[in-house]
Amino acid sequence: MPFHELRKGRHSIKNQEYLITFNTQNREILFIDFDITSVAIRNILSIEGATWLVWVLMPDHFHGILRLDEQTLSKTILKCKSKTLLISINI
Repeated sequence: MPFHELRKGRHSIKNQEYLITFNTQNREILFIDFDITSVAIRNILSIEGATWLVWVLMPDHFHGILRLDEQTLSKTILKCKSKTLLISINI
């Protein structure tokens, strides 16, 4: 099933908790260097419009549970991915 099909019928609900998972491109191991990992976590946790309840950053992927505040789930994920993408580009 294509990824866009998975989003059909999905709605963002304020104050709802969501399990979030995303991978690095091609599952590249980026998050083993302390400095890179620190920047990634700072960027992800600074996303406005959502509150992270718990998270873990693995060498090639991220898991977290967040509660939406004023932002949609789509915008929150887009911001997380774009902020971590910038890290991989600058390595």
